[in-house]
Amino acid sequence: MSLHASGYIMKPVNKAKVEKELADLRFPIVPKNDALLQIQCFGNFDVFTPSGEHVRFERSKAKEMFAYLFHKQGSSCTSTAAPWIL
Repeated sequence: MSLHASGYIMKPVNKAKVEKELADLRFPIVPKNDALLQIQCFGNFDVFTPSGEHVRFERSKAKEMFAYLFHKQGSSCTSTAAPWIL
């Protein structure tokens, strides 16, 4: 409760409880219709076009680099900070 959550769900969790809490968020999630890409970070890292088409990377390192740059959100980065990329 020290996080000042706008809601919480007690066990047992079901779909109706989750939908109710999402509908009553203090700061609702507003989808961006003008987004150039949709990036999914939970589960697998995936990228989608506005039409919902899955973006395929030719090489796994390219996908790793994209994920790292997305994580940095425009802040500076060096090859020493992410040596696994090289």
